[in-house]
Amino acid sequence: MLRKIIVPAACVSAMLGISALAYIYIGGGFVDKPHKDAAPIAEPGKVDDTHKKADKNPAVELPAVKRGPTRGVFAIVKPGQEMPPQIVANPKIKGITLSLQWDQLNPAENKFDWKRFDMSLEHCKRFRKEVALEILAGCYTPKWVLDKGVKLFQFKNVYKYDESTKDQMVSMPLPWDEIYQTEWEKFLNELGRHCSNREEVVMAHMTGPTAFTSRMSLPAGKDDLPNWKKSDYSREKLIKAWEKTFDSYLKAFPDIVLCLTLDTPVIGDDNNILEDIVNLGAERLNGRLALQSANLQDSKMYEHFRPQPEFSLLAKNSGKLVIGLRQGVVGYESSPKPGLTLGNIKNAVEFGMQFSPAYFEIYIIDILKTADLLDFVNKQFNDSEKK
Repeated sequence: MLRKIIVPAACVSAMLGISALAYIYIGGGFVDKPHKDAAPIAEPGKVDDTHKKADKNPAVELPAVKRGPTRGVFAIVKPGQEMPPQIVANPKIKGITLSLQWDQLNPAENKFDWKRFDMSLEHCKRFRKEVALEILAGCYTPKWVLDKGVKLFQFKNVYKYDESTKDQMVSMPLPWDEIYQTEWEKFLNELGRHCSNREEVVMAHMTGPTAFTSRMSLPAGKDDLPNWKKSDYSREKLIKAWEKTFDSYLKAFPDIVLCLTLDTPVIGDDNNILEDIVNLGAERLNGRLALQSANLQDSKMYEHFRPQPEFSLLAKNSGKLVIGLRQGVVGYESSPKPGLTLGNIKNAVEFGMQFSPAYFEIYIIDILKTADLLDFVNKQFNDSEKK
């Protein structure tokens, strides 16, 4: 049985030997002691100190984290997608991952369109669904922001995330552009105020130094790496951009879990940058960080794909941070042709259980088309709690 227990900060500090937190969130539930299978809590990792002059513990005075995802399936509602009644009303689904675009919510400066957003939240509240927010920035930055002089990175859209611009030249703000960062932070503050009394909102996927999704990966086509170099890219600038993102989300959402969707930011960069950003996030967010992979794979397919670097980070932090897994190269959603399936999503869930996840994010089409999928996933969670 999952429990939420508020632990005095001094007690947590004594138990773990780290900076005081308001509670411990391990293995998908709020607990008053480390999970029996948890690895020893590591000290915050060290990152390059040439790019920041930050306090070691900037968030001690923040309020307690009140909400986070509890174990179960979150159905992914993509931008523009309707929320089917049989999904939101299904008691076997724990929550909804609500994905929306910045340019749709904030079409003009100081003007916000919350109508559809609020309607979705009301549906979730009615059926007691938890909500994970995913507001997409990057390629979905409003035109009025770009018109302020934001510096852009142009690339060919060879990805599946936005079919409307497939194989066309598109652009995104440089992640470290100060105008972009300032306007994104303003929007996040407004979003945080708008959701401040929404207890159904338990987590926010962090975006900003991103392109089409919440993944940390940036455009990586054959011409993109040299173009990143031409744009004055450096690992220090990207790490600083994520530091700014962590601080902005923390200010806007001080009492919920904040999720980082792991992926190699720039292909060809050194192997340590991803872990450096994770360590920085753990330090800046002070107990609020969740780590997620959006590359959940069929275990049999995993043998044929290059192992994704984020899986090693999930394993390293399992039992220490909230862990989530989003459907990747499996299922109907990933099918190259309508009606086909790419890999077995049940095998993917079994593969993902080794990381002791708090939740799985699964696309609606796969929930509807895969027989007994919800029963299967929930049984995996129930069986793991008995061990």
